[in-house]
Amino acid sequence: MSARNIWMKHLFFVSAVAASSAWTMGARATVAIEGLNILPTFGSSITSDPNATAIENTIDNAISVYHQDFSNPLNVPIYFTEMSTGLGQSNDSLTSVNYSDFRSALAAEPTSAVRATALQYLPNQINEPVPNTTGSNLWLSAANADALVVSGQLSSNYLSTPQYDGTISLNTSITYTGTSGSPSTYSLETVVMHEINEVLGLGSALPGYGTSNGLNAPRPEDLYRYAANGARSFSTSATGSVYFSLNGTTDLAQFNNTNNGGDYGDWASNPLPSGVSPQVQDAFITGGQNITLGSNEFAALQGIGYVQVPDAAPIALMALGCSAMMLLARRRRATAEYR
Repeated sequence: MSARNIWMKHLFFVSAVAASSAWTMGARATVAIEGLNILPTFGSSITSDPNATAIENTIDNAISVYHQDFSNPLNVPIYFTEMSTGLGQSNDSLTSVNYSDFRSALAAEPTSAVRATALQYLPNQINEPVPNTTGSNLWLSAANADALVVSGQLSSNYLSTPQYDGTISLNTSITYTGTSGSPSTYSLETVVMHEINEVLGLGSALPGYGTSNGLNAPRPEDLYRYAANGARSFSTSATGSVYFSLNGTTDLAQFNNTNNGGDYGDWASNPLPSGVSPQVQDAFITGGQNITLGSNEFAALQGIGYVQVPDAAPIALMALGCSAMMLLARRRRATAEYR
């Protein structure tokens, strides 16, 4: 297995104000005794902020959700700092892992309805089952590789601070702390969760796959991209909707599969598809709404290798293992229009 430093740009938008967010993937984490532990270090821009206590408490509250709801024995050190433009950004590194090793590691994790469904529909083959790609590797974030205990050699200069798995920068001037705020500001807790999910490994190799500035292999979340007809999809075409699905028939979320400035690995949200409520991993966020991790983020994180605590599993996810239950009904929609 080989690895190299990759710099990717992910965009997290507000519905009225475009907010750029850049992500790259970082240092390997150390193994913890129990549970998924996100270990924050606060930079001086946060500790010297007049609102430092509230900012740190909000970040800690977001982190506590991952510790309570995921049981991977893993430390994920993240450096938090402030930024003056945009909404938020994260930097970390990617590790190149063979698809068959990824699938074997996924199968070795504790079982769940989500993971059982994912494995049933992930072909047991040498090459990754993603159409229009070549080779046999996936790009995993450092934290994701550690969660699955699959190793690869990381570049020696993947981060300026290699003791961290990632750096997250936040624009606290347009975000609010706590659980409520004005419609003209945005939930800091929601932004932190969105960024943490990227450090943990959510994201797509689209739209730059195969270009000089893009990745030469898919990301794990790309294994779960399906077109409306249930066929796997790895295309930037905006002429048809693309969905996050574990089995190709139960559509859990619609991907933001269009060149509107948002990430192709995020959920379509500008506008929101009919009947869909705002979610943490939306490509666009609206003001005044505090949103926490939902069933689709839990499913996506489980699909790439994180182990959810059984008691924390949303009821909707349990339906994936029971064909007679229709709590997660198949939803086919026309391509969303974006402004």
